[in-house]
Amino acid sequence: MRDVPNVSNDLNFNYECYKNKISELSISFSDNYRHISVEGTSYESCQALISMLEKEFDQYEIFLGGSLFRLWGGIILFILGNLTLWLPQIFNSRKVYAYILSIVLGIFLIVSVYVLPWDVWLPGFEIFVKYKSLLEEYGGELSLLGIILTIVSIFLSIYLSRNKSLPVEVSSETKGNSEATN
Repeated sequence: MRDVPNVSNDLNFNYECYKNKISELSISFSDNYRHISVEGTSYESCQALISMLEKEFDQYEIFLGGSLFRLWGGIILFILGNLTLWLPQIFNSRKVYAYILSIVLGIFLIVSVYVLPWDVWLPGFEIFVKYKSLLEEYGGELSLLGIILTIVSIFLSIYLSRNKSLPVEVSSETKGNSEATN
């Protein structure tokens, strides 16, 4: 197994033996599809193998990954990027840095949909030949969590920095003195 890469996002496996009850097995996994095909002379053996393989591979299914997840994530990031551009107006912020921060963050979110390697971070299928470390196994999820926390912290800082007018208390002594001077 010297020529096998440590990590792969595609798997194609074909087995053929025409003398047995199961004559052909084909497994194809990729970012967009999973396909298992079994051919043979015994229908029961083929169905048993398919159900066993499906049960075995179901435990490796990833929720945070795949082309459909990245599509919806990209749509959400694009919408958040556009909403971010309007944050200072929504929160009535009069601070210049809130405007600059919202413009920079909005442009970053919109551009990140097209520039960042989302297919590497959140693949639909990933297989490791050797033991994978914690960062290799959950690298995509940790990157996504980091991006979400960054976005939330920026929204929170803009929200908390808005102009809040504090009520001013006038004491009775000051009020009496101002009336006496008038």
